[in-house]
Amino acid sequence: MGMGMGMPSMGMPGMGFGGNMFGFNKPEFVLPSGTNVVLIGNDIPPNLVGKPGTIFDYDRASSQYIVTVENIGPDNMKLVPSHCIQQMGVDAHIVSTGVPEIDGKLGQVMSFDESRLEYLVSVANRTVVVPCASVVFPPGTLLRIHGLPTNPYRNQWVKVLVLDEQSGGFKVELPNGTQAVAKPCNLRI
Repeated sequence: MGMGMGMPSMGMPGMGFGGNMFGFNKPEFVLPSGTNVVLIGNDIPPNLVGKPGTIFDYDRASSQYIVTVENIGPDNMKLVPSHCIQQMGVDAHIVSTGVPEIDGKLGQVMSFDESRLEYLVSVANRTVVVPCASVVFPPGTLLRIHGLPTNPYRNQWVKVLVLDEQSGGFKVELPNGTQAVAKPCNLRI
């Protein structure tokens, strides 16, 4: 299987998906207006890194989000999608943890521990640590491809279509409109 996501390489020389092999700045899926984000990146002013903001709009001509950043000034700023990480707080079902009190319940994803590949989830009136494979995001959730350094969709938004129970991965729609199956631990909010 090509690209580490359970999908064929589609036989396109040089992985020509209509854009730069290492990252598209014009996502097919954009975060909707009102989405809370955190700003990241080595090439933005240091005083902005880690700051919360809110998506105001998306400028398709420049392939940038128009973001309102708290306590930075009255003007919105334009940022490329890779500088905006959706804040946690997305609802998801919790499965296969072996803890009957939370399995099958709807929880709210609070944070992600990159070193342990676990989510911190608020579920059933408690906060628990859950392996990434035990978090099932609902259809329509926008997630980012993570890891897979040679994947042309790395750090790009994909849309969850359904949990593929046979593989244990998510069937997702890629920015070019095709579908693939991605492992849960290769997706991030």
